[in-house]
Amino acid sequence: MKTPWLLYAAALAPLLPLGGALLARRRPGPSTVWVLGWCCLLLSSDAAALALASRNVNNHWLNYAATPAATGLLLWALSLWQTTHVWKLTFGLSIPVFLVAWVALLVLVEDISTFSRIAEPMACLLVLAGATYTIATRSASEPAPLVGQGWFWVSGGLALYAGVHCAYGPFAVLVLRDDPSLVVRALEVRSGIELVAFLAIARGALCRTGG
Repeated sequence: MKTPWLLYAAALAPLLPLGGALLARRRPGPSTVWVLGWCCLLLSSDAAALALASRNVNNHWLNYAATPAATGLLLWALSLWQTTHVWKLTFGLSIPVFLVAWVALLVLVEDISTFSRIAEPMACLLVLAGATYTIATRSASEPAPLVGQGWFWVSGGLALYAGVHCAYGPFAVLVLRDDPSLVVRALEVRSGIELVAFLAIARGALCRTGG
């Protein structure tokens, strides 16, 4: 089956924040640097996944390999945006706890030859919760307009990205056997939402403050 064009667009979407950082013509903030590292990881893993898929080779294992590193990068980036030392430490300590849980789920529950039922949704929920918490706490104490703050746009984009990925895996597992075409349609919808998420992250990379 021909790969939908939206999948290629979504695979290239992490270039948008990288381009935004270049257009800003300044050194990005510490959190943004980690998010840009995540974008580079996605570009390489998505390119490999599309290459395997075009040859009808199972590529699910790539997602299981990349997700722990991607989640760790994002949690660390979000930790740098926290307003108190306690929450910075909490976000940082959540990374090794998550990695232990990830390995346990892969060994005991998951089948790496198909979509993730529990492990990836757990990782996405963690990022979604972290991004949402960051928006809520920093918005309450930020005197400047939110639209000019890099953390606001990046956290919003990450929440959107994590939210759609959280729902996709379990849905695909449920419908794959009965109606594979629905999985493809859901993947296209996910890809469209990813584009919006990366546009928001790119907008954040362009901001002069809050990175």
